[in-house]
Amino acid sequence: MQAADGEKGLELIKQLGGEIDFLLTDLESPKMNGLALAVSTRMLCPACRIIIMSGHAAGQLPQGAADAFLAKPFSAAKLCQTVTSCLKPE
Repeated sequence: MQAADGEKGLELIKQLGGEIDFLLTDLESPKMNGLALAVSTRMLCPACRIIIMSGHAAGQLPQGAADAFLAKPFSAAKLCQTVTSCLKPE
């Protein structure tokens, strides 16, 4: 599923009762930034795996906000590698 912005993404997550396995969000999402969406998602669904992508450095992300960070630009192979690694059982 996809959402046009962070607010719509959070609405969708709430409609699903917080039952999502994975979230990929952009740090600079409109209406609600990716960090706020990640934090809200973590509260609704603690087991959800979260990847935040951005053209900015990962240093501004609080520890634990996401399971992985993808720096833009990235290749399709890097995206697949990051998603696969993130979804592997611990």
